[in-house]
Amino acid sequence: MDNGDGTVTDNLTGLMWPKNANLPGTFKTWQQAVDFANGLSLCDYRNWRLPTRKELYSLSKFLRYDLTLLSRNTFLNMQSPYYWSSTHNANNPGYAWIVPMRDGYVGYYSKSYNFNYVWPVRSTCKL
Repeated sequence: MDNGDGTVTDNLTGLMWPKNANLPGTFKTWQQAVDFANGLSLCDYRNWRLPTRKELYSLSKFLRYDLTLLSRNTFLNMQSPYYWSSTHNANNPGYAWIVPMRDGYVGYYSKSYNFNYVWPVRSTCKL
């Protein structure tokens, strides 16, 4: 659901995403992505973070199966290369999982790699 304030809420997962899928406007290393997401203040919310691999994949899967979200401009500036997740690779903590929005491939890159994008998320659920 487009909240009309620059954010979109997925009512199924309770996650809120920025409508702009490339707020920083450039690539980031993993640490830069974490710092950007954690420091983001958008629409009076300050509890943004880098999504987990599963959260990012759920959005990727949803976008691939509901192309009307793209045609209705629900999300803007979506990049076809990879987005960083907060999930570390269990076998190598120097790597983190990445997810593209177009093809469903999930992989990992060195956290120092400087060619992945950032799409922060926040939970709308109250615990």
